[in-house]
Amino acid sequence: MTKNTKKNLRSATKKKVFSIEELTELTQGVIYISETDAELEPFQTEDSKTEIPPLSKGTSKDIEEISFAKFFDRLTAKKEWHTAADRKRTTAYSKIREYLEDHLTDLRVVRSGRVQIEILVFGRADDDTVAGFRTRAVET
Repeated sequence: MTKNTKKNLRSATKKKVFSIEELTELTQGVIYISETDAELEPFQTEDSKTEIPPLSKGTSKDIEEISFAKFFDRLTAKKEWHTAADRKRTTAYSKIREYLEDHLTDLRVVRSGRVQIEILVFGRADDDTVAGFRTRAVET
């Protein structure tokens, strides 16, 4: 069985019940580091028809979708030069990634903006709502 076949089988199986409280607990105190540090803000929509959660700054012409795996691979990679704080953050992101993969389907990452960027990491919950977290980055 190939890696892609295993992935497709896993995504076809029933996911565990998503809890905004559990995600909030996992993201508590975790920051996204860029030229500014930003907290992770969990959310869950009330509307099951939502495709992409609303952006904080309205619509942007500069919307880009990136791979969920690529986004988390960078955040969960362990490096020999990491400090204790880096290792703690890497572990926290690994737990968040695992939780999202176990509880949501159709996982996506959307970036909006150019210098001040809003990042949405989200997927479909078992009740067909959209859930995940948002954060910000500054890239000059």
